[in-house]
Amino acid sequence: RLDGVDTEGRNSWYAKAQEWATANSVSDGENPTGEVTREQLVTMLYRYAQYKGYDVSIGEDTNILSYVDVDQVSDWAMEAFQWACGTGVIEGDENSALTPKASTTRAQAAAMLMRCYRRYGGAYDAADPSAAMTDWNSVADWAQADVAAVLELGVMNGTSETTFGALGTYTREQAVVTLLRLYANGPVSRSNRNLPAM
Repeated sequence: RLDGVDTEGRNSWYAKAQEWATANSVSDGENPTGEVTREQLVTMLYRYAQYKGYDVSIGEDTNILSYVDVDQVSDWAMEAFQWACGTGVIEGDENSALTPKASTTRAQAAAMLMRCYRRYGGAYDAADPSAAMTDWNSVADWAQADVAAVLELGVMNGTSETTFGALGTYTREQAVVTLLRLYANGPVSRSNRNLPAM
């Protein structure tokens, strides 16, 4: 079950999660098997936080204009990006670029999911999975703790039993399902009855 939604049945593994996300305006449900861009994932996270009633106000010190490609952020994603930059859910690259239209890699998705999770009270430290992953050297240092966490929590699976596929792209169907898995079944979750008051 994902956040109170029975995910069994239907014609695809993501259908019920997609129905839930569409009904609650987390996702528009279009092109589920397509790659999810960074601005699309940021917006899904922002809408989910709104749905949960979390504080998504934008801090006074948030200056999204400092990023060199802020003009590439779509109008519909701008508020979500301001929130994500202000909370540390997303960070620019070494060139101070947000690359909003770029496809989200699996490592980036893991990082954004866990940063958002920790922002709202979900501290979690995972065991080091490097010995079991033959491609662990492809997971950037900044993503390793988050990738370890999503694997241990069962929020994301590897591309095989011994690989994570950090540089592989992330799809919209995966984004919806993993987002709900994390918040439904993580250490701080509805199912554990310990969601923090916000």
